[in-house]
Amino acid sequence: MTQTILIMGGQIQGLIAASLMAKQGMQVQVIDFDYQGDDYREFAKGHHTGPVTHMPFALPQSIVDELDLKSHTQGDLNHSIENPFESLPFYDGLCQLLKAFRSLDDNRPAYKEKAWRDAWGTFELGRILAGYDAKTQALFAQSTTLSLVELLNAVDIDEALKAKITAQCILGSRTDPNAMGSAASILPAMAVFENEGILIQGSLNPLLKTLKQIAMIYGVQFIEGQTIATIEQSNGEITSITTDGGEQLHADYFVLDSDPVVFFEQFGQGFSMPPAFNNRVIQSQNIRESVHVQLSLNALPSDLGAQTILAPSIEYIINARTDYKRDGGSQLPVCSIINITKHNDDAAPNGHYVLDVLSHYFDPQLRNDAGACKAQIMTTIQALAKLYPDIPDSITHSAIRPMNSQAGQANIMGSMALLQLFKVFFGHHAMGYDIPFNNLLVAGYGNEACNHYHVYNGGARVANLLHSLSNNAT
Repeated sequence: MTQTILIMGGQIQGLIAASLMAKQGMQVQVIDFDYQGDDYREFAKGHHTGPVTHMPFALPQSIVDELDLKSHTQGDLNHSIENPFESLPFYDGLCQLLKAFRSLDDNRPAYKEKAWRDAWGTFELGRILAGYDAKTQALFAQSTTLSLVELLNAVDIDEALKAKITAQCILGSRTDPNAMGSAASILPAMAVFENEGILIQGSLNPLLKTLKQIAMIYGVQFIEGQTIATIEQSNGEITSITTDGGEQLHADYFVLDSDPVVFFEQFGQGFSMPPAFNNRVIQSQNIRESVHVQLSLNALPSDLGAQTILAPSIEYIINARTDYKRDGGSQLPVCSIINITKHNDDAAPNGHYVLDVLSHYFDPQLRNDAGACKAQIMTTIQALAKLYPDIPDSITHSAIRPMNSQAGQANIMGSMALLQLFKVFFGHHAMGYDIPFNNLLVAGYGNEACNHYHVYNGGARVANLLHSLSNNAT
């Protein structure tokens, strides 16, 4: 019997899952959400910007090969992105620890209860580490007890590199680099650079277009012009969804490619869900203290983009965090230049350029306030001007683009760092862990969170799991 699959949210991992499942003979439909900010939209007349990856995103080589992405993509998929972690004197030891966590991810039993998963992971990791040299064992102990600041200040590298590594480890989360155990954040941050695949940074629109074209070639059906209005459930399973056009859609399995917190906040009212799940899906888990600033420029500094993270020192980052906690927002935010659109008439009129900047440490409660948005844009421009003094005079339009990712999640909160690493490395929802419906799986968290380690291969994991379940059913 052919399995029917409905994918909710056609983003990167959802589209990958759709193509792989269609190749395996499943009937796959894709419907998108009406979440603001998920598409390629105009922020000023003639100026467009779309989804971007805020930090480097690794596209697995196995997916590139299986879907023959290179032959369908216009231009080169490869991006030259420097790996800042290679300069650390204990880089080889980090690679060994990363190998250990990947081994756990590849071999863990199918535990659904977090306590069993963590108990198995702790003992299995101890067994693996027993075979490593004393320096690597000591590095593991340091990474789970020291703060990130302490770990980096103990090595002889320049301040700019320390700041760059710190930013790679904590930006987009509420991880405190001064908290004990926060040094563990270095492992998932480094993992993105160590994956066997293609690193992408900047605009994701060309990749999304390519993945959608490939999905259509394999027979995936896209439900255009409609979005999800309600979700119906019974006896621990989703039974159907109803679109805003009144159409009712049924499937054997439903696959989510969007932030689960936002999804359940919008559609989960009235569902009977376990108390532990309700305690996790709360607004405080979804604080977004980063803003996506869109700028149109009539001229570009010649060296713009040579430095993508604007944070000259760890002290600068800590000061921005302190301002956020004390004053509700930083006066000199940490900024990431995440996309520069050049020579593209689809993105900007001739002679203009689009610049996407992620600016960190703002008060999330003021995001929809016009005055606060203006202040956030101005402080972002001030921070850019510290490095590029000509930027302010070249800006013709500015806006803030809504973000819908778990940009406020604290990956490493300082205490019990080992268990938090388990959450990052093998707490992936794609295997059904912690999801309150038996026929719902999560392939990814949408585009805004595509650089998270645990959604690195989410689309393929969902496709493989559903293919296995389909075979067992027959």
